[in-house]
Amino acid sequence: MPEKRFETARLKELTKPFWTGNFMLYEPILPVAKGERERIEGRLLYKPEEIVEVRNARLDTIYEEGTDWVVEDGRLWFPPKSRVPITRIEEMFPEENREGWVQKRVSGGYSLFSEGHFFHDKQVVVSYKCSKTSGYRALAAPEAACPECTAAKLANAEPLNLLVFGDSIAEGANASGKTGAAPFLPTWGEQVSAILEETYGSKIAYKNGSFGGITSEGGLQIVDRVLEDWAPDMAIIAFGMNDGTSKVAPDQYAANISAIMKQVETVNGAADFILVAPMLANPDTFFSGNQAEYAAVLRDLASASGGRAAVADMTAVHRELLKYKNYADLTGNNVNHPNDFLIRCYAQVLLSLIMGRVEEE
Repeated sequence: MPEKRFETARLKELTKPFWTGNFMLYEPILPVAKGERERIEGRLLYKPEEIVEVRNARLDTIYEEGTDWVVEDGRLWFPPKSRVPITRIEEMFPEENREGWVQKRVSGGYSLFSEGHFFHDKQVVVSYKCSKTSGYRALAAPEAACPECTAAKLANAEPLNLLVFGDSIAEGANASGKTGAAPFLPTWGEQVSAILEETYGSKIAYKNGSFGGITSEGGLQIVDRVLEDWAPDMAIIAFGMNDGTSKVAPDQYAANISAIMKQVETVNGAADFILVAPMLANPDTFFSGNQAEYAAVLRDLASASGGRAAVADMTAVHRELLKYKNYADLTGNNVNHPNDFLIRCYAQVLLSLIMGRVEEE
């Protein structure tokens, strides 16, 4: 269960779409020292008008302006005596193998890797005032259309059975709440469930049947067990990261997802669906494959659903974020898992689709 301070009003604050308003909350940076004479900088998504605060990712330490960080020309940089955790470039990209701590790089050598809260503890988060003019809104919720049955149930405060079914990202890997690290952020499925229940007064019965490491084919093999004594009204299906690493062809991936949907329909013929296109793997590791090809076939499945399915395109959102952020800024393991910020993005995109929650400036 989420920690108390992430319930109700606090969780609403964290799940407000990052692309709306004039404030950015807890945008992450993993500061990397590239050389003794190079300034250690961190890139932000928007040009800051005022930096409100800089904290560690655990949120229990506030860093001081001037001593720990400086803002200049829209960028943060960290002075030599800063208390901010700094990772050396040699640590991020070691030349030699270190069993359990690195993955091979496409460009040669190795890339730092770890599960748990290792990368969480290396990141800082920045809250700042800014003007937002980017196109994330269109990418995240182009129609903000909730499938009809789910919309009706929520509008009438009726009970809703919600299923999240996918791989380790859907399971909640590297969420601080799963790793036992402050601030104990819930998984994105838990965030979605809690906000829907709080907003509409519906009793949300939530089940997460996800399993780490599996592809959509693996999901098809276990979906019957997941659906035992469980009939979802809304099924959020989120596979693709491991399919992409295995270079599963898009048509086979689509066939697997379609078959999973059909199995859900055997227990509830009126079930609605949100199909989640995966975030991207680190492009400099061998985990990166054809993940980016799956969003298009998911849209085809949604189009053929008669209005009972929508697509949460995290591929497009993550791709756009990576134009301005380093992969290490947004990752929980530096390979293929999100950190707390990107987990919040998952929840924000899903809630925008379900609730039509695309707020104006």
